[in-house]
Amino acid sequence: MGSASGDKSLKLFDLYDKQQVYHFENAHESAIFSVKFSRDGRFLISGADNDIKVFDIVSKRNVKHIDEAHEGSVFSLVISNNGKFIISTSDDKSIKVFDLYSKMEVSHFTPLQKSRNLILK
Repeated sequence: MGSASGDKSLKLFDLYDKQQVYHFENAHESAIFSVKFSRDGRFLISGADNDIKVFDIVSKRNVKHIDEAHEGSVFSLVISNNGKFIISTSDDKSIKVFDLYSKMEVSHFTPLQKSRNLILK
């Protein structure tokens, strides 16, 4: 299990042993609002401030950084069913789709109201 925190850190827990197994200190520069695992369980993706970061759970390193993904704080993240895209929402009222490998924005939507939660089916 992964957890995001107001102290800018990400933590990994083993649910079977009920123990913390790793702590990414200062993973972001501000409070982290969203965290998701990749479908294969190898990566932990987090959103905070206006950035999205991808951490490799095996090497315990930040392997991708989508700098200034949004103009506001990233509140929600989803990984596409095929594992190739990150979909994010922000308090800038936008929903953006990024290619996970190239980090390029491939689509952008601006709903009429604030959008903080996103469900992908």
